[in-house]
Amino acid sequence: MARRRKVANSLATAVNEIMDTYDLTAHLHCSKVTVYRFVKNHEFPAFRLGYNLRFRRSDVKKWIAERRVKAANGRRTK
Repeated sequence: MARRRKVANSLATAVNEIMDTYDLTAHLHCSKVTVYRFVKNHEFPAFRLGYNLRFRRSDVKKWIAERRVKAANGRRTK
């Protein structure tokens, strides 16, 4: 019984780790066209599942962190 619960929890975690284009546009507050342009220009980490694009939540967080802009006083913005 405990093994089944452990497998179910790991599957739920894996499902929450993967986002589709709709989830990503809602998360980034941008359009699908913007996401597709970034993917096409190899500026954004993505993979295909059939014809559909998928994104790992951890890759998206890393991508955002790499593009964080410094404020005028040299501190990072929140």
